[in-house]
Formats: sequence, structure tokens, C-alpha cells
Amino acid sequence: MKQRSRRAVGRYVYNEREYLLELDAPQTGRDRERLLPVRGKIRNLRTGYETLFRLWLETTSDSIVPVRFEFQPRSFLRLTFEALPA
Repeated sequence: MKQRSRRAVGRYVYNEREYLLELDAPQTGRDRERLLPVRGKIRNLRTGYETLFRLWLETTSDSIVPVRFEFQPRSFLRLTFEALPA
């Protein structure tokens, strides 16, 4: 998340299946917003199936833990998770 490149790519294995994770650089330029949106996708390298997602990072924090995460695992189901303040 802290890389300076436009796109970060990494491979990982989960449940004996290999995936490719791609993240676009956070979209900056909005001074008043405290959240930076980050777009990404996960691709199953065996089937080619892709899952798109978005997450939001706080600009006022050094943490890479997102405060919000949204993805759509099925065409009829969109899930949004938000962190609760401590």
C-alpha cells in the first residue's frame, strides 16, 4: 500500500489455489477528503475469474488498515464493511 508506483501486483496462494492481487495507487488530489479510495482486483489464475473491490484509507493516519472495504462477490450481492472507532 505504501509503494510509490501506479500499480502494485502480487501473487498468493489460498486454499491450494493461486491468485493475483492488483492494486491501483490511491487517488489523491482532493484536499478536503480524509479518505483515499483504492481500487483493486483479485484474479484466480486457474479459472481467470476476477473479483473487483475498493477500499478506503485514512489520510490522517500512518496505518495501512482500511477504514472501509467494499466488494461484490456475486452480481446480486454487494458487501460493505466499515471499521468501528475504538
